[in-house]
Amino acid sequence: EGAAAAADSIGFDSKGNREGGPFVMSLERDNRAIDIAASHVGILAKYGLGHEAATEASKLREKGILPEVEGDSASFTYKNAGCEIVRVTDALAYVEAFASGID
Repeated sequence: EGAAAAADSIGFDSKGNREGGPFVMSLERDNRAIDIAASHVGILAKYGLGHEAATEASKLREKGILPEVEGDSASFTYKNAGCEIVRVTDALAYVEAFASGID
């Protein structure tokens, strides 16, 4: 929501991503953590905030089953903000490589 609000405040009208614009990246080491984060951000991207989103999140808890993220990342868009959840083994090394331009 914060990145989307930032996009609105500066009048950014395209989708933010790694290359530019409002963007959030979450680095996750734990497989269950990435699945939980992707499930919640996916609900936000689809339903926004509010009652419908809360109902969908509750369904995840009721079922006790989370969709598994396949691969090393999951990407979403909420309003004009991009979000990427990345599976890492060493978050610091990943950030250092990312900052150096290594993808």
